[in-house]
Amino acid sequence: MTTPAFTLLPLGGCGEFGANATLLFAGDVETGPAVLIDAGARFAGPELPGVDLILPDLDFVAALGERLLGCVLTHGHEDHIAALPYLLRRRRVPIFAPDYCLRQLRARLDGFGLTPVEQTPLRPGEVAELGPFELEPIAISHSIPEAVAIALRVNRALALFSGDFRIEADPIWGWATDTARLSRLGDEGVALLFADSTGADVAGDNPGERSVRAPLREVIETAPARVIVTT
Repeated sequence: MTTPAFTLLPLGGCGEFGANATLLFAGDVETGPAVLIDAGARFAGPELPGVDLILPDLDFVAALGERLLGCVLTHGHEDHIAALPYLLRRRRVPIFAPDYCLRQLRARLDGFGLTPVEQTPLRPGEVAELGPFELEPIAISHSIPEAVAIALRVNRALALFSGDFRIEADPIWGWATDTARLSRLGDEGVALLFADSTGADVAGDNPGERSVRAPLREVIETAPARVIVTT
């Protein structure tokens, strides 16, 4: 049997909101080194009283031992990073993430009483090496600063993880989605596209975040009493 260039093993986030975590192995699951793309949690709803967080199978991830070379984070939302402290309690691995995400993560690790692990910032245009994996971050617009997609090359094959994204030409904060770089990667040849965008299967254009500025101003300026804005 021919050994594959890579093997993908989703642990959460497929067909659901939250708990985003995907293992990518160089070669096969039994012997290949692995990298974890995102390590998020899912918040439990009223159907699970007393449950705060739903985590991917971190025991399986930690059991990879030295074969788990690191964790790559696309951005700092809870559904992409909240499970990481629970993993680091079991297995300390290097972290690759955008600067803003790393700053969020440091505060979270302090809150868990965890000492820092090796952290490498991911910046668009700069390629990072992790064992047999080559990581290229691509600028992505999202509702949090410094989100990235990850172009991951291994064994001469290219896998592309979009992370959460918007096609936002004029974002309020942060960089716009680098559609030109994504297009060139498509021309290069992508063996696997792992794409994640809420509502991507709904026809039509997505209005930019600036479109809510005028309605918000009107609501607040004409409100008869106190207005509380929360995020």
